[in-house]
Amino acid sequence: MSQFVGRFVIISALIAVVFLALGYLLVGQAGIRLSKFEQAQASHFANAKKEAPPLDEIVVTPCAQGACLLVQAGGREFIVGASSGAADGLLQKGLLTENLDGVILTDLSSSQIEGLIGIRDRSLEAGRKSMLKVYGPSGVERVIEGLNAMLETSDVDRSVRYGQGILPFDVAQAEAIIVDVNPENHNIFDSGVLQINAYPVQSTLMGAEVLYRFDYEEKSLIIGGCGARLVDVNTAKEGGAEQPMLVLPVASKAQLEIIREQAKKAGLSRESRFATAPVEHCLTPSGLGNLAGATQVSGVVASPLYPAPNSIAEQKIWKSEFQSETKNSNIDMFLGQIWDSRSVAN
Repeated sequence: MSQFVGRFVIISALIAVVFLALGYLLVGQAGIRLSKFEQAQASHFANAKKEAPPLDEIVVTPCAQGACLLVQAGGREFIVGASSGAADGLLQKGLLTENLDGVILTDLSSSQIEGLIGIRDRSLEAGRKSMLKVYGPSGVERVIEGLNAMLETSDVDRSVRYGQGILPFDVAQAEAIIVDVNPENHNIFDSGVLQINAYPVQSTLMGAEVLYRFDYEEKSLIIGGCGARLVDVNTAKEGGAEQPMLVLPVASKAQLEIIREQAKKAGLSRESRFATAPVEHCLTPSGLGNLAGATQVSGVVASPLYPAPNSIAEQKIWKSEFQSETKNSNIDMFLGQIWDSRSVAN
């Protein structure tokens, strides 16, 4: 009997030791995971330190995979395009600040406006001191009216929870500025050193669309959407620098066709009709190269890219396609999601 009891005690002790060891192991693994998470967050916030842009340049930074560019010049900051993830993309780069002067929309498609909520709220959290100005074609006033109405309850709740001094309700909202009302006056912003002009796109088939020109220190930057064509760029060039930089979206017909075909093979024949429809009227790489040559711009940035490259392999596909289709162009051409104007001469 005593031997049985002794064995039972030994076995019980061994089981207890095993469970105790497993407990320590699990706790240790959780601790290791938390430690790795802490390291990742430290790296994330270290990379998000704010950088002052060069004082004599127009700096352009892609801030999301979709339509979103941060333009900095003369101490001013504008976001062009409010695609999904725009605010998070800027925050990760330390570029969404209290100094944001406004959001500029080339059109009112969902790809241009779906990130407005994030920009509106995150810029307020960053310390924005006045209502967020949103520039866009006719109809932008209805978009902003709906945006403010949708977030009114949230604005009140956040203002009460964090205090009027931190998130003041009276500046939480956005303010619409229609840019195509007066066809005789293209100027929509003038700080004395930075001027922004808006030009209605003539050739669009997708509703109101606008092309914008930023002028600073004898340099010009023209940014537009999928509908911009030769006549529109030439109109926007008038009165600016002789050889401006041009930024336009680009779509790959080959890659979009693959997306449609794979959707059909997966039994999503109905969905495949809409998967790529919004960007099918964008210029192709060869079309952009031809446009750049005809307008004699100093360089071209293709941004955003449709479909967006989500991996190094997809970036290589885009680079290969771009090189193949623009090999006869003598214009400097850059791929937006793989490019940052801070890394090249403007």
